[in-house]
Amino acid sequence: YQLTMGTVSKSLALVIVALFLTSLIVVSIPLIKSQPVGNIVINSDGSVTGTNNIQQVGNTYALTSNIVNSQIEVQRDNVVIDGAGFTLTEPPMNTTGIMIPAGGFPEINLSSRTNVTIKDLNIIGSISGITIQDSSNITIENNNLENCSNIALSIDSNNTAIRGNTITNNNQGIEILNSNYTTILANTLEQNAIGVWCYASHLPPKLQSGALSSCSYTDIIGNNIQANTKHGIDLTA
Repeated sequence: YQLTMGTVSKSLALVIVALFLTSLIVVSIPLIKSQPVGNIVINSDGSVTGTNNIQQVGNTYALTSNIVNSQIEVQRDNVVIDGAGFTLTEPPMNTTGIMIPAGGFPEINLSSRTNVTIKDLNIIGSISGITIQDSSNITIENNNLENCSNIALSIDSNNTAIRGNTITNNNQGIEILNSNYTTILANTLEQNAIGVWCYASHLPPKLQSGALSSCSYTDIIGNNIQANTKHGIDLTA
């Protein structure tokens, strides 16, 4: 079988046309963008935007169902966030290299707030669980925080009570940064890389009997801290 110059030219032309059509098909494929995480806000005037799954009764804001792929920002003082046993869940994602500042992408964010309680809430499979910054008189109680790829509970505030929570299988369980008068009482911290990490600019003058005090007067009392892979309690000053 012999190829003539005409046959070769026609074959080459067909190949070029096929490649051109293929490139058009590739170019015409639309880019699929990730869906943005929703933002639920408890506003300073008491209203709630971004969801119908939080019911307000006085100063209490109670979840009425599970919430997926949304974050809650609290802009109001003197309130109770009642999870009522429901769950906040965020689909997992690769967080390598983007966790600055610490506690990034929290499910619940408090900044410059006072007298806020967060209770009876499940936070599962998020990047970070709860982040509290520049706030005071905050109570975190009876919550379940698990499988957070970054920090389950990050505190950079004063007069915070953390009690009766179950914090398991996170990168870091509780992180305390230069906070005054924090009480960590009767929590379960298991199977995290670090159970409790405290960073303090100074240590207290003495350790009280029955309590481990650090991080500018933090008391860690009566907790079940075990099976954490790196440290149960890490104190840095």
